[in-house]
Amino acid sequence: MSIRLPTLLLACCALPAQALEPLCDTYLKAVEKTSTQPARQMVSDLGEGLRTEAIVIDNKMYMKVDGAWMKGPPTFTQMEAKLNAELRSGKTKLWGCKKLGRETVDGIATTVYSYEIDLHGLPAPKEPAKVYVGDDGLIYAQSSDGAKVRYRYTGVTAPKVGQ
Repeated sequence: MSIRLPTLLLACCALPAQALEPLCDTYLKAVEKTSTQPARQMVSDLGEGLRTEAIVIDNKMYMKVDGAWMKGPPTFTQMEAKLNAELRSGKTKLWGCKKLGRETVDGIATTVYSYEIDLHGLPAPKEPAKVYVGDDGLIYAQSSDGAKVRYRYTGVTAPKVGQ
C-alpha cells in the first residue's frame, strides 16, 4: 500500500494560518501595541447610563465597581495576550476590515476602521465594530452596538483599591 505525498504532508505538517487581510493586520497591530503599553485607562459607556472604568498599569488590572476601585483578574494581561495570539493565528476569526476615514478623538487625530470578529460564543454585533487608531498606532476609541470605549495612555496611575 503506498501513501500519496499530499496525504502524507497533510497528516504530518500543520498548514500555516491564512494571512490576515491587510487592513485587519493594521487593526491587529494596533491591538497588540495598545495591549503592551505600560499604562492605559479605558472608560466605557455601555448606554442607558452604564459606565465602567478600568486601568491597566504594570500588567495589573484595576476596575471601578459601584464607584470603588478593586483589583481586576490577575490573569487579565495573559488572557489579552492569548486572544491577540488567537487573532494573529486565525483561531479567532477577524475579517471585513475597512478604512472609514479620519476623525478626532479627544483632540487626537485618528484613522477609523471597521472590523468583524467572532468571539467564540458571544453574540455577534449587529453591525461591524469601529476602532479609532492614532497616527502613533495606538487605539484611542472603539465602538460597537451602542457601547463606546475611550483609551488614555498619559497621566494614568494605579488607583487606591477600595476607594
